[in-house]
Amino acid sequence: MFQESSALLINKMDLMAYVDFDLEKARRDSLALNKDLNIFEVSCKTGAGLDAWVAWLDRQIDAFKK
Repeated sequence: MFQESSALLINKMDLMAYVDFDLEKARRDSLALNKDLNIFEVSCKTGAGLDAWVAWLDRQIDAFKK
């Protein structure tokens, strides 16, 4: 999955202080499988990171239309 994907969306960033999740390990392991993977850390609750993800989606749509 990670080798074929263009993007990895890590949601619930607002909960990071409350869960046992090694974000840097997840990033490192994902990029080891796909060095071109775009990783977006987002929180739908706070809106953090959504602008970057939406901008990336817009670029993908524009490229597909060409």
